[in-house]
Amino acid sequence: MMKYKRAIFTKKKKALPIHCICRNCETPVISRYCHHCGQDIFAGRERTVREIMANTLETIFAFDNKILRTLKYLLFFPGKLTKEFFAGRVVRYVYPAKLFWFATLLFFAVLALTEQISDQEKEKKTPVIEKTEIQNTTESENTTRETLKQLDQEELASREIKDRFISYIPYSMLILVPIFAFLLLLFFYRNKKYYAHHLIFSLHFHAFVFIYLAILVPIEMFVSPVSFGFTPYVGVISLYFLVALYVVYSPKKKRHMLWKIPLVMLFYAIFIAIAAVILAILVFTITTKHFNLTEIFQ
Repeated sequence: MMKYKRAIFTKKKKALPIHCICRNCETPVISRYCHHCGQDIFAGRERTVREIMANTLETIFAFDNKILRTLKYLLFFPGKLTKEFFAGRVVRYVYPAKLFWFATLLFFAVLALTEQISDQEKEKKTPVIEKTEIQNTTESENTTRETLKQLDQEELASREIKDRFISYIPYSMLILVPIFAFLLLLFFYRNKKYYAHHLIFSLHFHAFVFIYLAILVPIEMFVSPVSFGFTPYVGVISLYFLVALYVVYSPKKKRHMLWKIPLVMLFYAIFIAIAAVILAILVFTITTKHFNLTEIFQ
């Protein structure tokens, strides 16, 4: 029979075989987790429902803790998450690329939901045209039908342009995020950081922006746009960017930050404007293939 010894390095008091082979990569292991692939050697050996549920809950709560820890540093401690990554503490947080895509999907899901709710509210407020008001004569009836048809075409075309523009934004971010990292590389080259380091900061910053907007957009539905203003958008994001840059790059000569940060934001705003114009032209060109916009908007 195979001899067993107590694994004092494991959280659970399970016995490990002296000579154990990982069933995933067939590497000899001497601990609970394979040093080659990371798989738990007890994975797949559950014999009771209790063990299955325990392993499932352990995985879920471990993942939830990772997300909560990541969001705490991302939202409330600007630059802290990037510093943690540079320090080599990676496993305890969500990876930057995954965090960025999670934030992007969250924002557009919230945006689509708020748009749907807004459209439903508009439909409730739109007065219904009664038939008695439009059926006076045959001529007026035909004119009304043509007018309603044209209005429907205009609404469909406008919605098509808007939906396509929003759907292409994530793809444009694949270009803007690396460009933002390249700007940081140009302005902070004396910090002796690789381009990958600036890219990680860029991913974290844009992840914060999308998550923050995902929180802000639903709130704006219940607040007047005039009283809401642009301060929650521009002001908070700019302040976050300022603090995050100071924390991550920690310049020795702090006066250099006074002119570097505005220039980085200015150049990035120019790139965003260029991307928006190109995206609008692309969307308009594609939409014209489905709608005769020249006739509709005459």
